[in-house]
Amino acid sequence: YMKFQLQEECKVLFLRTRNNSTALYEEIIVRVCNIAKTDRRLGSLTRDIGGWYNMYHYKFHVAAVKLVNEFRSINESTEEPYDELDEFISDEVWKQLLQMHLKATNQTKLKKNPEILMKLRIF
Repeated sequence: YMKFQLQEECKVLFLRTRNNSTALYEEIIVRVCNIAKTDRRLGSLTRDIGGWYNMYHYKFHVAAVKLVNEFRSINESTEEPYDELDEFISDEVWKQLLQMHLKATNQTKLKKNPEILMKLRIF
């Protein structure tokens, strides 16, 4: 249960920030798992969170690169790429990418955080 809860927190963290630190991971572990910073499990859990975060980042990157490559293959000989780029990468594409990440997130817990909810509405 503890690792599942940490994964959920890591997903929310991915939606909020891209520049994380070991100290941030440790703070999440201490709060979620209710353990001390001197607990011997802290190092292992910190590595787990770092790995999960990197996996989410990698999947997001791969999805974005796939979209760019698809755009390039469709529009190789275009003279005005910016207009077509705007059409290709529409709101719908970003909604799909965000939805992919939100599917893997605890929606109930996410909705309880007013700051994240406000930022998602702005997005």
